[in-house]
Amino acid sequence: MDMAGRSVSLQGLRGKAVLINFWASWCEPCRAEMPSLQALAEREKSQLVVLTINLKENPEAIARFVQFTGLTLPVIRDPLGDTARAWGIKIYPSTVLVDSAGQVRSVVRGALDWAGSEGEALWRPLLSAEPQRTPKR
Repeated sequence: MDMAGRSVSLQGLRGKAVLINFWASWCEPCRAEMPSLQALAEREKSQLVVLTINLKENPEAIARFVQFTGLTLPVIRDPLGDTARAWGIKIYPSTVLVDSAGQVRSVVRGALDWAGSEGEALWRPLLSAEPQRTPKR
């Protein structure tokens, strides 16, 4: 569930590339990276979804950060860190890149300018992923 109470699932996002960013407001590189994620999401919204997952912060702290920064990206709470553990995330920020077929293509550990050429080199190939087909026997 995001902060607005909407349910979010990767299954529901099939057909679009997805960046899943794990962050916390106490993490300086996370805060520095957020504007580029926001810019990317706004620029590529027709074909790319950017989700953010906040690690172990209370709703009030998240709301303060969102209000202070003007963040409009979906923020999903991970109050106990279970989601981060399930994805093997130990470094913040980390971003999981999922192609339009729903397959994890890579994980970027550390901050990156997602709206720039370095970030584009990583997310652009996600857009052309063909769904995995199982051969008929």
